[in-house]
Amino acid sequence: MAAFHNNRLQTAAKDVEEEQWSQADVPLSTCRDINSLVLSATRQPLDESSSSTQDQIDPNDMASVNPATTAKSLDIENQTFVLVPATIRTLDSLCSYMKLLLDLDSIATDVMAKIVEFLKVSTTK
Repeated sequence: MAAFHNNRLQTAAKDVEEEQWSQADVPLSTCRDINSLVLSATRQPLDESSSSTQDQIDPNDMASVNPATTAKSLDIENQTFVLVPATIRTLDSLCSYMKLLLDLDSIATDVMAKIVEFLKVSTTK
């Protein structure tokens, strides 16, 4: 895991060093992912037990877009950002990390089972 993270850090550093600093078109998939991230930070997450839905994130808020199309800028909370390729790659990497966090919940049971197995083996020796 540490090697995976270090590889990503090295790639990001290289991207910044080699950046031409010219405006790039932003893939709409990046716009969608960043806007989802902002929405999740500024609104209450969906809670199945909650009866109030006015402050919850609606999956339909984010329009279905063709990930191959692009925008000239990234708009977040009424602010427009012009991006360079290194920034786009860094934002995509950030979104990848955030998606990993969402997956942690689904593997928690497996991880706990492996930890218990490990503890049982290590205490019997």
